[in-house]
Amino acid sequence: IRPRRMFVNRRFTLRERYPGNHGSPNIDTYTYSSHMLNTDQTYSTGTGYNEKTKTLVMVHSGDEGGNTSKKIHIFKSSKCLNKIDRIKEFFDNLTSTEYFSDTWTNQNVKDWCVVVGNNDYVGFGLKQSNSKRYGVFDCSVKGGTAHQTGASRQWSTWQDFTGSTTTSYGANNGHQYYTKFMTTWDGTWGMIYSSYYYYGVGINGFCMSIENPKKFICINQTKSSRANPYFAWGRTGFHGGWSDNCDGTSHRTYSWAFDPTDSDETVNTLVYQGGDSGDTVVPNSNSHVGTTVTNKTGNYGLSAHRTWLTGGFHSTNYPLLMQIDWWGNYGNNDSTYGGKYGT
Repeated sequence: IRPRRMFVNRRFTLRERYPGNHGSPNIDTYTYSSHMLNTDQTYSTGTGYNEKTKTLVMVHSGDEGGNTSKKIHIFKSSKCLNKIDRIKEFFDNLTSTEYFSDTWTNQNVKDWCVVVGNNDYVGFGLKQSNSKRYGVFDCSVKGGTAHQTGASRQWSTWQDFTGSTTTSYGANNGHQYYTKFMTTWDGTWGMIYSSYYYYGVGINGFCMSIENPKKFICINQTKSSRANPYFAWGRTGFHGGWSDNCDGTSHRTYSWAFDPTDSDETVNTLVYQGGDSGDTVVPNSNSHVGTTVTNKTGNYGLSAHRTWLTGGFHSTNYPLLMQIDWWGNYGNNDSTYGGKYGT
């Protein structure tokens, strides 16, 4: 489910050149419309892929604004989309093509994020006004026309975000405010999120199991100044968001993690967290350090913890976090970002 491919509606992109001006190179394009069983809505507004099941799910709308008519296309192939040289290879080796139609409320179609689960359930989420919505649909192979409606595939109902909200920006306010998606490094949990406050501070989002996107909770942090990005951290968690004065070498972040084997939507979700000292992180009670959150409707409010990131500066400092994208095999010739496919 790692995002190694980009699906774009524009055929040119920005290329930075130094020294000199910016360039606008043409992108090598492939038109896949001949593989769509219905072309009533042709503007792709959300795309998700699962490497394990080789399933590509694409949300199509009628325009790039607030169009509510949706065609959701489900493509399965014998080729892995992330291990081929051209996207055409994936579509030339399709084993199944299906779609369903539905009407989905959205303030801007560019905010849609798509989470394709290992069990063929797919989570769809976006920013809606100052809040968010998340819904899950069965995108397994059905056959025939009986399952070409959203109602025939939807699991439960759309879930509104249950944490705190205030004025915040989305894709309708600018491209930099899109709703975002990322996974943990082990690919077991994902997160659909955007800022809590205006221009990028704090966080509102949904975290979901990639094994089973029906397993999800809300997460929330109401910071309104001194933002830092949020990143995958450790094996099964996320952290970030804190850039206040550290007054030392150990940086504080809002950090939380999940059990990679926790994928049952009928039970509550364990959230693991850090602490302000070693005694709170590893208590003598040997009990779970964190909290239990009600699946679907529950919200976990993030708190600041010492995660022992070291910056080397011993006095007043306001740290900035930056994550390095790395998909390669450590220790061999494919260990750089430029490796052909990674692992």
